[in-house]
Amino acid sequence: MNEIHSKWSNTNAAGLAWLDPLYADEVNFYGNTISRAEVLTEKRLFTERWPERNYRIQPKSMNAVCDESRPGLTQSMECIVTGTVEWQTRSPARNATASGLAGFTYVLGASGGTFLIKGEHGSAPQPPPSTQKRDAQVHIQVQVIEDLQLREQPDPRARNILGAPPDDKMPKGSQVAVIDTCRTWMGSGRGAQDADNIWCPVLYEGHRGWANAYYLADHGERVACVMYPTARGCASTAGR
Repeated sequence: MNEIHSKWSNTNAAGLAWLDPLYADEVNFYGNTISRAEVLTEKRLFTERWPERNYRIQPKSMNAVCDESRPGLTQSMECIVTGTVEWQTRSPARNATASGLAGFTYVLGASGGTFLIKGEHGSAPQPPPSTQKRDAQVHIQVQVIEDLQLREQPDPRARNILGAPPDDKMPKGSQVAVIDTCRTWMGSGRGAQDADNIWCPVLYEGHRGWANAYYLADHGERVACVMYPTARGCASTAGR
């Protein structure tokens, strides 16, 4: 895991070439089962948005538990690795930076004498201790362009964490901070083909949750359309 995060901190060309053989054909990726190719696409898009990255696993935070209930059948062995990573990202072209702490979980399955990643998940990110009182300085500020609910997971069916009406939505015009990697909801079967399947983890008035990136704007552009310009819903709404 240390090597994975170390290599992920390399330049884009070096940081992607080694990823392909690490993943199984199908991966449970943040709650959605997608193909290895789709995982690599997600990774590539993230590196394009954040070309400079620094990821370090926190000392003594990593733990691994392996299923040994069937000794001798190594091909069916599965291990779950958890830990906490401190991350920093930067985009010189957008003059944007972000940083924080986030939990990670990898599910590894034995295959041909090695292990492949069968699952990848992450907990809600937190700013590092030295910056917890300076969220505006370490996160990207975007604007809510329609009244919008804040979900517990990157899924339109997930629980709205803001509570009951009339205070169940972030009002149009609110400023929120995107605090980590945006994700694609695969539940519709179309993924990033539709702009409203993109979700970003945000901080809003002390609440951390997931917001639909189609209804967030960065310098007048929908965040989902900045990430996926050709997605359905973007061509006709650019600049709105």
